[in-house]
Amino acid sequence: MLESVIGQSKDSRVRMAVSALISIMVGILALSYPIIIGGILASTYVTLFVGNPVVVAGAAHIFSRSGNKRSLPGIILGVIYIILSAAVIFNSLITQAVIVLLLPFLGISSRRFQRVP
Repeated sequence: MLESVIGQSKDSRVRMAVSALISIMVGILALSYPIIIGGILASTYVTLFVGNPVVVAGAAHIFSRSGNKRSLPGIILGVIYIILSAAVIFNSLITQAVIVLLLPFLGISSRRFQRVP
């Protein structure tokens, strides 16, 4: 926003000022209503950063080759990846709840395998 005010921006100053103001308003909303806005944003990010890469990984497993032919276990694994990623994408709030419930167990298991003096 400072760049658009002092005029050192290469792009349109109006566009940068409007985008900065929209970002400020969304930030104020997120601070005012953390449960509602935070839940929506967190579920969106779970969908974007967990669901979509798993679709790509599933497609990579399906189309990968072992020698001259595709392997049946790779195809099955790719189909399972795509089915599970569809579940993540279409049920992102449930996925978020499962991740939150599993995080303590991940912390406990990672602590078990570290050397503690």
